[in-house]
Amino acid sequence: KLNEKWAFAIGWGCDNPVNSDVEGNLEDGGILYNDRVYVDAFYQVCANFKLGLEYARLLTSYYEGVNASGGYESTDYDANRVQFSAFFDF
Repeated sequence: KLNEKWAFAIGWGCDNPVNSDVEGNLEDGGILYNDRVYVDAFYQVCANFKLGLEYARLLTSYYEGVNASGGYESTDYDANRVQFSAFFDF
């Protein structure tokens, strides 16, 4: 919390399962890896109303098959997301 009106947050998270844990789901294009980095800002308009804004950078690796050496082939996708939110406490 910066002051009574402004608060900020940053974070990171990932999901990197052991490949043997997801092998049964891979034929359907399973997810091998996810990560997310985000920055949030919150503004307290009044006692029970707050606005929020988030920027997130996401990366996901999808299973594409098995290569000649027996390892997994994957395709990486990345995305940028901006999200606005409003909170009303009652």
